Amino acid sequence: MIAKHFGLAIHPFGQRPDTRVFCKQLQHQRAYEAIVRATERPFAKIALSAPEGAGKTLFLNILHKSFAKSVNTAPPLFIANSGASNDFLLSSLSAQLGILPGALASRGSLLEAICHAILNRRGRNIILVDDLDLMPEESLATLKLLVEMGGDSGRHLHLIYSEKKGYLLAADPLDAFFKPSLATSLQYLEPHGTDYYVTFRLRKAGYSGTGAFEPEAIALLASTTGGNPRLINTLANKALFVAAGNGDFSVSVDHINRAIRKYDSEAPIW
Repeated sequence: MIAKHFGLAIHPFGQRPDTRVFCKQLQHQRAYEAIVRATERPFAKIALSAPEGAGKTLFLNILHKSFAKSVNTAPPLFIANSGASNDFLLSSLSAQLGILPGALASRGSLLEAICHAILNRRGRNIILVDDLDLMPEESLATLKLLVEMGGDSGRHLHLIYSEKKGYLLAADPLDAFFKPSLATSLQYLEPHGTDYYVTFRLRKAGYSGTGAFEPEAIALLASTTGGNPRLINTLANKALFVAAGNGDFSVSVDHINRAIRKYDSEAPIW
């Protein structure tokens, strides 16, 4: 309904991370440059801290795509579901490393095969972990062992991780082993950044008109969400749904207010 009414090719305000509509802000550029500089050292543990909904997962996906294009980096390893079991962790890593079942017989165990594969890759090895603080103890111990073995030479391995609870920048988070050599963070959008964020995503989604959101509607969207990108996505999507249902081609304050009243209802069908 929204797509047809506003002429959109893709979803501009989905809840799942979508690198196609990533809106780079100055804080993203600064974090990215700091992380890239850190990975130029022999070994680094890099922490990305951000409040809930600020875009940690999306930013890690951007880093993954960027490092995947680097000629000096092996294909990055991504642990997306940190709350999963240790078996899931091992199977995910082995799949990304292309470890065949026959390799297990010669290496003795899946963990040993993964370590062997990491140590024999050329270029920088980068492991990205989303929400490290949600990782079960057994999985955390396995990751620690992999990092210790892979970084033993002090040359090639880098761990980049995000966290959900907001205390990575404090002393001794989780386990002293994971204390970062570099800590960087993302924050919610400034009020003036909401307009740019919404407009940019609509353009990336294929919108070719002007003023899809009236200035007063943007101001209300910013104040209601506090600049939280996840909440902006939810409310903006509902407001587009309300406007389309009313036959309107721009979102007004009234549409935002009606969307707020629908805030806890089931999300509209894209």
